[in-house]
Amino acid sequence: MATKEELKILIQPREDGSFPSLQEVGNHLGVTRERVRQILEKHRITKPRAKKIYPSKFCIDCGIEINHTAKSGRCGSCYHKRVSLNCFTCEKTFDIGRSSYKARIHVTGTKRESKRVTPLFCSRRCYGVWFGKNFGFKKKESSLK
Repeated sequence: MATKEELKILIQPREDGSFPSLQEVGNHLGVTRERVRQILEKHRITKPRAKKIYPSKFCIDCGIEINHTAKSGRCGSCYHKRVSLNCFTCEKTFDIGRSSYKARIHVTGTKRESKRVTPLFCSRRCYGVWFGKNFGFKKKESSLK
């Protein structure tokens, strides 16, 4: 039977980079491929697996090469860019992340109607002021005294 060192030599990669199959090793040793698998498992020898090669992917904003798992199509620095906006109530400039900006925009209306975009605010207070002015949160006369 083959020793641990002989098995390691048998499963070395060929010149072209591929590895011999268990069947080929078994034919060389005169045993079945299942027996080769059992012997390799017993000696805790693993055959290296070929790495999957992914096509190159590039950032849609700056064009640098990015990881193949990036679903947004952007590199980290472009994905986390901030967007500068003006508050609808106080006209103060504020920054939010691109993903937060996309989540806060709600476009309504059909194709025939003009599209309305929900106004964006720098704080809850500004939203409350705007909402009160437009939808009538007015103080009662008795509470003003």
